[in-house]
Amino acid sequence: MRSMSYNGPVEVITVAVDPGEKLLESVRAAVAEHDIRNGVVVSGVATTKTCRMHHIEHCDFPPEDTVYSVEAPLEVGSINGIKE
Repeated sequence: MRSMSYNGPVEVITVAVDPGEKLLESVRAAVAEHDIRNGVVVSGVATTKTCRMHHIEHCDFPPEDTVYSVEAPLEVGSINGIKE
């Protein structure tokens, strides 16, 4: 994982994840490295060799979570999120 910081009206951190590195763990490492306490992931794209995905089966209470794995290449067209 490589990251760079750009300071302007707001601080912008760019993160590059190298082949073989885990996406979520790399983003978490960049958050820790730059001591980010509150932030927003504005944009991201990726191609993965495998992935684990999560979705909610229904909206009843309590919701039922399902996690499944895809053991094939997958293109991720959008990444976003909030760190608070």
